[in-house]
Amino acid sequence: MGGRGQQPERRPGLGASASSPRSARRSGAWGAGQLLTGWWSDRLGRKHLITTGMLLQAAALGLVAVAATFPVRETARALLGAGPALVHPTLLAVIGDAAHLAARDRAVGVHRLWHDGGSRSGHWSRVSSPTPTA
Repeated sequence: MGGRGQQPERRPGLGASASSPRSARRSGAWGAGQLLTGWWSDRLGRKHLITTGMLLQAAALGLVAVAATFPVRETARALLGAGPALVHPTLLAVIGDAAHLAARDRAVGVHRLWHDGGSRSGHWSRVSSPTPTA
């Protein structure tokens, strides 16, 4: 899957050495999960993986909201990577299944435009928003 992948988490006061391992939880789960997703979606069906991935992301976001300890936050980070690992490659497979051969490249391009554009706008809104102080 081309692209730049997940953007590292940068927070004021955290250098690259502190933020890289934190970002690696989500990116590692996302990357490793994609290795099995194509094979798995051929055997289980695409709808189940998309539904499971979306529910996993929703649960992870809920876990982020209530996380009070470091292990819970790190578990949420891993789940935030596992959900997209199920959803994104499976959606690309659905496009490949549904789109006519002549329109497939355009359909994948439109999907990538909206997916990557949403990821980047979310990243930049997080980076540009002021950090609350205690």
